[in-house]
Order: sequence, then structure tokens, then C-alpha cells
Amino acid sequence: MNMVSRLWPTALAIVAVVAAACGGTLSASHAHPPAPRAPQSASTASRAGAVTVTHHAVTGSGAWPRLLSQGITAAPMTFTGVLIAPTVVPRGNSATVSITADTYAVAFYECPKPEPVNSAKVGVGPCGSLANMAEAFGATHYGSATAVEQATSYQTPPGQPLPAPLLGGITAKQWIAPGASAPLEVAWRDAGWHVVVAGPSAFANANRLTALLAHYHWPSATGLLTVDASGGTRHTSLQWTVGDTVYFTSSSHDPAHALAMAAAMKRYP
Repeated sequence: MNMVSRLWPTALAIVAVVAAACGGTLSASHAHPPAPRAPQSASTASRAGAVTVTHHAVTGSGAWPRLLSQGITAAPMTFTGVLIAPTVVPRGNSATVSITADTYAVAFYECPKPEPVNSAKVGVGPCGSLANMAEAFGATHYGSATAVEQATSYQTPPGQPLPAPLLGGITAKQWIAPGASAPLEVAWRDAGWHVVVAGPSAFANANRLTALLAHYHWPSATGLLTVDASGGTRHTSLQWTVGDTVYFTSSSHDPAHALAMAAAMKRYP
């Protein structure tokens, strides 16, 4: 079973409220966090800023992107947990938002022209496909540690993994299907995070990702980063747990976008 079929059911369950509201879907899969390791010492600004400026316009200390603020304030602030958001400009010109007592999710779309937040035109028609969804972030608040454990469980592919030496001296694990010459999935641990790369070019994408990760701070000590390039796009998700809340950022196009948002998450407002 490939990573898409294993992770998408969890993704759809976490953001089903957005799918129901706007017709879109978000990528948000989870894993049991590995043992923590101290994060990198460099500041987010010095490590991420120079890189993210090519993908996002960093808005500065405490400033919130206008589209992001419009999205969050478009719905009643009913979320019972701690709401956090990225202080970088998300990719996309239109947004949908859904906030309940247990979840919140903000999704940004590339539409033919900018649409108002939660417009009926966002998430359908010419800006309703997964390719049109640019980026997203949100969280799910669970009632118990057991529920969090169940929601964040992750299972490796069947079969015995083989060593996969990556750039930077990283020895990952790779799973190769019988009769195949390329791995279906490559996984390793970085700074307490479980990193998983899947798709026809999993090994090449894993090597690209190792260099990219050096420029960003993780949003927490442990979590899961998944990159799946199976369908012509790069569905990237980061998930991490704080208490009984699982947070996520995701991008449909470039892992750097999801990483930049995660590195810039702060309590909102």
C-alpha cells in the first residue's frame, strides 16, 4: 500500500469541515512523535528568512498577512485550544476558513482572480481542484491523550527496509516493491522528526529535501513531515502535537512553502 492511500484517510478526517464548507481537501497526515532532540540553535529569522523571502514575503515581527487575518476573522472565534498562524504571506489569492470548538483550518487557493474569503466560488470550478489549493494550516483539538495517540499513529510500509544513504551523511530507510528498481518510500529522522518522502522519485526528492531542511527551524521538538510527489504535485504536510492539539501546515506545490509557514507559526493574534 503506498503512502497516499495510507495517509489520505487521516488527512480528510482532520479537515473534513473545510471540505464540507468549500469543496476542497487538505493534506494532513500524522505520526507518533519520535524521541525529542534539541532543535537547531540558529534563530528562525537568520535560518529561514533568507530562504523564505524567495517564496514568501516575510511581513516582519508580529505582523499578520492581510489575507490570513481576513480568513481567520471571517468566522466566529470558537476554537477552544490555542490558535497559531504563520507570519508569512501564504501562496494564493483567495482563502477559505472554518473554525469550530475542536478544529480550525485556513486554506489558500490560486483562483483566476482574487475572491472574498469563503466566497462560494472558492473551492469549486476553476479554483476547486487540489492543484489550485496552494497552502493551508490548522489544528485539531482532541479530548484525551489516547485520542491524540490514535490520531497520530503512523505505520511504515510492509516489508524489510533497505539502507538509503542520502546527502549530508544521512542514512535513511527505503522500501522497494518487489520487481521495482526505485523505492516507493524513503524515511529518516531529523532533529526528532520523522521525515517521509514518497512517489516515483522518492530518493531524488529526499536528497533535495535534506538540503532544504538545513534552512528551517522545526515548530516543535518532534513531529512528522511528509512529502508525496505521486500525482504530479508535491503534497507536503508537517504535523506536530502540543498537549492534546495536533497542528499542521501543508503545501500542494513546494515543500519550502510548508516549511516556511511552520517555522513562522506564532500565537494568533
